[in-house]
Amino acid sequence: MNRFCLLGDFISAPTPELLVEHPGSCLLIEEGRQVGFFDRPPEGCPVLDYRGHLIIPSFIDLHVHAAQYPNMGLGMDLPLLPWLDAYTFPLEMRYAEAAYAKRVYPAFWQALWRSGSLRACVFSSIHEEATNLLMDQGQESGLIAYVGKVNMDRNAPEGLRESTQDSLAATERWLRKNQSLSHRIRPMITPRFVPSCTQELMQGLGALAQQYNVPVQSHINENQDEVAWVASLHPEAPDYLGVYEAFDLIRPQQTILAHAIYNTPREEEAYAAQSIFLAHCPNANLNMSSGMMKCAHLLRRGDILMGLGSDVAGGNTLFIPRVMVNAMRTSNLLHLTDPTDDPLTLSEAFYLGTRGSGRFFGDCGAFCPDFSADLLVLNDEKARGLRPMTLTERLSRFVFSGDPQEIVLRMLEGRSLPDPLAAPQS
Repeated sequence: MNRFCLLGDFISAPTPELLVEHPGSCLLIEEGRQVGFFDRPPEGCPVLDYRGHLIIPSFIDLHVHAAQYPNMGLGMDLPLLPWLDAYTFPLEMRYAEAAYAKRVYPAFWQALWRSGSLRACVFSSIHEEATNLLMDQGQESGLIAYVGKVNMDRNAPEGLRESTQDSLAATERWLRKNQSLSHRIRPMITPRFVPSCTQELMQGLGALAQQYNVPVQSHINENQDEVAWVASLHPEAPDYLGVYEAFDLIRPQQTILAHAIYNTPREEEAYAAQSIFLAHCPNANLNMSSGMMKCAHLLRRGDILMGLGSDVAGGNTLFIPRVMVNAMRTSNLLHLTDPTDDPLTLSEAFYLGTRGSGRFFGDCGAFCPDFSADLLVLNDEKARGLRPMTLTERLSRFVFSGDPQEIVLRMLEGRSLPDPLAAPQS
């Protein structure tokens, strides 16, 4: 249907400060975009009737590692750098075999779909063929994503360490192959992090990002040992961010840096001035004993672009509501040590996992005129039957204790999105 109405109880966070409710409302959708809310459907307009259901924007995962999906929940008692050596790198070596990628990646896209994250920014591995498979299978899933072939030419195991020339050549071949795949699955330059990339590689990747006009994703200031390591590798740089800046890897509104826990005052100002997106990954930060991002402080500046990432497999779930919960819990703990730093509110956490992350993709992540019609319909009837609740209370219950099984409809750009691995209807 190119034009139809959706009936139900709507709630979203177009800004961090406020949850906007539309109880018992009618949302008109045309050509995959939201027209607006009306008291009743226009005459003759088809209707999807979900009265009594809670309808929210679909989630957006700003930082996730598809290649690590089989490791989800493993090694959670190790710090970051030992965890990479013990779990991540041995697993990622397996993607040299395309057959392994063919087994894992359809399950990854299905798991994202099941979790309600219909848009994502995804890390692959260093392997060109496996990354192409990841993108092809993403295209078949119907989800929207940026995908990055990971680059590493130093401080990596033999099976994951590319030569600088091979890494750049493979990345350019991959860019050429996938640049026009579709608007749904698009390439993204992905140096793993500074310690794994030489100056020559980072310079080449920065040039490719400019030449092909593609965005960039990486990590920053995740772990104190990592930050010290970067300082020892690049004493010429003012800080971690300064290394990326030196090699043209910072592109305004087109760069995502994950974690950003241990920021210098200069970095904080640069995030704002250069319109860098920060992906807050509280699950992984806690699991890896990395630290606690001052998310509320950064968000309330009002000039820093921010969203949430599951960071699987450092994170232990793809379900973004649980990331929202840990963002709030981390903020509560920081408030104990600094009472002037008020904790994140529900509206702020929900904003980060929907509209905040959505700003990277454009007009999506909230119920606003001319935004993409990306949404989830929830059946929370059992919970509502136990006590009366406002729409905000129903949202709070779903975020803190709900389950993906409550999602009865996933809609992306105004189209119902079926299970990617479901058998075709006869």
